[in-house]
Amino acid sequence: MDQGVQKLLNQISDLESKNRLIHIQIEELKTTEKELQKNEKELILEIENICKQIKCMEKEEIELNNDISRVHLICKNVEATLHNEFVKVEIAAQKINQIEYYEEKDKNINTDLVKCDDKVKECLIKMNTADNNSLTMLKEMKDKNFLVSQVSVEDLCEIYETHLLIEKIRGSNNDPYFNLANIANYYGLNEEKKDTKMENFGLSELNKIMINHYKSKKINVNNGI
Repeated sequence: MDQGVQKLLNQISDLESKNRLIHIQIEELKTTEKELQKNEKELILEIENICKQIKCMEKEEIELNNDISRVHLICKNVEATLHNEFVKVEIAAQKINQIEYYEEKDKNINTDLVKCDDKVKECLIKMNTADNNSLTMLKEMKDKNFLVSQVSVEDLCEIYETHLLIEKIRGSNNDPYFNLANIANYYGLNEEKKDTKMENFGLSELNKIMINHYKSKKINVNNGI
């Protein structure tokens, strides 16, 4: 009987010890639970902070994208402006080149004109109207100089004869303004005196009419000055 009681007492003691251990473990678990709850709250706060940071970053990203879009737009505008300016500069350069080209061309034309004029004068002065070789030489020279290529040989001779006529009459006339307008009065071909005078000598229709008129009167213009 005593042994059975003692055995029960020992079992009760063991159970009490286990119970104390269980209570200790429960307390430890409660402490752990509190720590976990605390950690959970801290973790929630961290997550909330991270979410706030993410929202801020998203906002900054949107602003950055807007800034990038504005920069792209500015770059496109600058590129378009630069392109327009380059086009303007290129057009201006082309105009300058054209101006320089035409200026140089004008210089060359003037030079060619002087050379051509000198050649024509030299050929006309030396030529004999009855000499077929001279006429052939004049035709060849005329064809080689584009400035007078459209002028007929007859017109060239007529121009030269008119020049000779002017110079011949001017040499025996004291009027410094003497020209085709008063040649008729000088030769008595025009009965009425006219006040109008031609101040410039040119290849006008009036000049050609006057030349033909002088030729019809058989005025000799082939002699030397």
